[in-house]
Amino acid sequence: MAKEWIREIRERSPQRTKIVLLGNKIDREERAIPTETGRKLANKKNLLFFESSAKTGEGINKVFYELAKAIRLDLDENTSLSESETESESFELTKKNKKNVEGSGCC
Repeated sequence: MAKEWIREIRERSPQRTKIVLLGNKIDREERAIPTETGRKLANKKNLLFFESSAKTGEGINKVFYELAKAIRLDLDENTSLSESETESESFELTKKNKKNVEGSGCC
């Protein structure tokens, strides 16, 4: 199923679109899909790969941070803007208080 979604995203999206393969439920001992299986698929299909837990919030911030970083690097490599022009386009991620993360799971 994931391979079909990847194909469809690639067909319908701009060429530089970043795709994230996210393994969920890392808080559980029994895993439906081993980490290495996800990592291999991500490498084969040139995807970003992360694991997280919607229940505990573990790994969620890392996904967004790394995705934003990858997009920024791609923009820097593919633009002819001078350094002074790109400074105004920078972004800053801040770490939220852990209280805000707890209980914010989707499931």
